[in-house]
Amino acid sequence: MQPTQIKIDVEKFDGKGDFGMWKFKMLMQLENSGLDSVLTEDSTSSSSGKDKLKDDDIEPKPVISPGELTEKEKDKRAKNMICASLGNLVLRKVMKQSTALGVWRALERDYQTKTYLTGYI
Repeated sequence: MQPTQIKIDVEKFDGKGDFGMWKFKMLMQLENSGLDSVLTEDSTSSSSGKDKLKDDDIEPKPVISPGELTEKEKDKRAKNMICASLGNLVLRKVMKQSTALGVWRALERDYQTKTYLTGYI
């Protein structure tokens, strides 16, 4: 079954706003795009053999829906979607991460506790 394509307005996270709300909206957008599975440890560490690219696999691939993407392609799209929703200063902190999960964890590490702590001070 194809994921329903619903556009959710996710404003760019600049490091000063509500990270928890941005994270929730971003997760909804990833889920609606069928890309949320890349944010789990299992998807990045154990991709099936059919998802791995081979050196002799040089034929151009047809345009495919998110439900038919390989894990590597899903990760690339999810990373692009997350990074496109970040302000430049925040993006600089995560741009060296190679996976969507790496970007996600770096954001959580840098902003999850800060947002919650500021509400209590």
